[in-house]
Amino acid sequence: MKKLTSCLALVPKVRVGAATRYCCYLVGAIAIIEFILLNIFMLYVISHLSQTFSALTSNDGSHSRSFLNRLQDNGLVNDIISNAKSNQLFQKTLQETLERVYIVHSKQQRSRSGKSVLRDVKDRTMKDISFLGLDVSHSKEATYIYNRILSRKEFPYHFFIVDIGANDGFLSSNSFNFIQWGWDAVLVDPQGLELQTAWQNIKSYIDQYNDGDQYVELVRAAITEQDGSVEFHYSSRGQGTMSHVASAGVHKRLEGEVKLRVSGLTVKTLAAKSKIPKNFGILSIDAEGMGLEILKQWLALEFRPAYIIYEYLRLGEPEAVFINRLRMNGYHYLGKRGWNFIFEHQPSETESDTPS
Repeated sequence: MKKLTSCLALVPKVRVGAATRYCCYLVGAIAIIEFILLNIFMLYVISHLSQTFSALTSNDGSHSRSFLNRLQDNGLVNDIISNAKSNQLFQKTLQETLERVYIVHSKQQRSRSGKSVLRDVKDRTMKDISFLGLDVSHSKEATYIYNRILSRKEFPYHFFIVDIGANDGFLSSNSFNFIQWGWDAVLVDPQGLELQTAWQNIKSYIDQYNDGDQYVELVRAAITEQDGSVEFHYSSRGQGTMSHVASAGVHKRLEGEVKLRVSGLTVKTLAAKSKIPKNFGILSIDAEGMGLEILKQWLALEFRPAYIIYEYLRLGEPEAVFINRLRMNGYHYLGKRGWNFIFEHQPSETESDTPS
């Protein structure tokens, strides 16, 4: 009897020990499975990133495709940029970094304009503050032209920029910095989402002191040869920068391309609607194959902006012919910056009676 009692007393201990072992085995098995899955995931990520960076950095034999071109075509990079754009991440980053940095100079007896330095009732003076900024244009076209303007003896033009193909108004924008610097502007693009993003990017810089002295307008339209609706091919590739009017002569169909109808305006209608002066400061054209026809309209209507920034990727005619066309209309060829030609109006030296 005592032996039976002793045996029964050992049964729970045996069962408890076995259960503990089984639990340990189960936990160990789960840990091993998790470790294997984690390693598989890490190997996949490393492999995917390796392929991505290899595609971005490899030399495929075409020297015309830069690292930036390959970066723009990459799907993963495009998704990241799209999400960042939709949340105004770039603009917010700019505002929360560079725009918070400033340099305080020592007090001066006279301001740069020659006027006495402002003093308060206790004869205290304010110090000069120089704010840092960031040129967001593709190849620093904005600061290049700004410095060129500063080097001139006079500037008989309006501080006014017209940006045809403005896209999101920030990435590689030729107008963003000039809006920051107080210029009037008309931004034109047929893509509604891009213009909405552009407004979010620029609205905090427009007429910052509510003086009513800065005019900025966003126009949702394509610039065409006649007013009315036109067929437009939209593609998210390149953040919308590859989208184009159907008649632009772009024969290659882009991935995910969608056809839709958009409003079309002639330059004459746009200029009248937006009250664009004949001698405005800068004309920027990035119209994916329609640029030449758009430029011809401006010239035929005798608009002579001080500077023309023209994307030359789909020029429409030989480069020498194009440069000569501008020269015969009073423009000096300054050169290329990135994807753009830059011209400066010099009517006193080169104006001609040759038709545009």
